[in-house]
Amino acid sequence: MGELAGRMVSNVLQQQQEHQSPDEIDEPWFGFRFTVETDAEFVDRHDQEMRALVDARNDLIHHFLPRWQAAVDGDTDSALAYLDAQLNDTLRMKDRLENWARTMDTARKQMAEFFSSPEGARQMELAFLQGSRLVAMLGEIAMRTARSDGWALLSTAGHLIKREAPDELEDLHKRFGHRNLKGVLLAAEFFDVADEPLSAGGVRTIYRINDRYELTLPGENTPTG
Repeated sequence: MGELAGRMVSNVLQQQQEHQSPDEIDEPWFGFRFTVETDAEFVDRHDQEMRALVDARNDLIHHFLPRWQAAVDGDTDSALAYLDAQLNDTLRMKDRLENWARTMDTARKQMAEFFSSPEGARQMELAFLQGSRLVAMLGEIAMRTARSDGWALLSTAGHLIKREAPDELEDLHKRFGHRNLKGVLLAAEFFDVADEPLSAGGVRTIYRINDRYELTLPGENTPTG
């Protein structure tokens, strides 16, 4: 029981912490965990109360016999008072833990429902697309080749990607559900996309990173929008 109580504090009760991911990722990955986020004072108080409860439980198991013998000899009040005190402390902790368990179970069910919903599937696909190397390259090219007005040519991006990472352009529809780079740009939701008229007729596609997002290029110290 003491080990279980310790795990409750170290694995479930957490102060705000940084996102953790595997050291090496070579395939699509996501993860989540349930924690009770609180302040250090409450964690310390709960830890002390759990330790006291564990000590009381050990005392009940290993040292109640003398109290029982005293009760048999007629001193029942002391034995009952001892048991009542342990019961009250145990019930208070039981209520707290059950409330946490119910809250976590509700959160788990809500998350499961979300992931199985059409919106959940869309968000998963969007996260996969936004985290792809192709979208990262489109963002980097948009910054490195931007004109004075901030827009970049999609044709330039396509040429550079084809030269530097041709595999990224293979079967876009099968990998991302889009037939061309313009469709990828629109679906990623990171970019502004427009069709620019040409003097000789027709249009060409231009794009830029939306002001809501930031991208840091290798070697830069500060993000650029």
